[in-house]
Amino acid sequence: MVIIDFWIFMASNFFSSISMADVERVQSAVIAWLFSDSCKALTLLAKLDALKDIFNIGTNLSHIDEIEAQTEFQHMDIVFSLKEKGTIKYILVIENKIKSDQHDNQLQ
Repeated sequence: MVIIDFWIFMASNFFSSISMADVERVQSAVIAWLFSDSCKALTLLAKLDALKDIFNIGTNLSHIDEIEAQTEFQHMDIVFSLKEKGTIKYILVIENKIKSDQHDNQLQ
């Protein structure tokens, strides 16, 4: 009985729930959340610095005042829209390839 109760508990907790989800989508959601306004652990400047490093961007991004992060947008796994006063200045895309190779002309 203890074992059954343990497995019932395990199936209903947060970590079990995300382990049942599609790994690629979970990773994409976590990455998008880290750069979203919902994540208060990082400042906008820290998020921009991280994006500059990840994407090897040499441009100064200090004028950017908003990062919009979307997942599964028009068949792209993660799309970052870097905005200045509501206007999109840069679009950055991450295509998560944990489970598949490039397909459907994704680079275009």
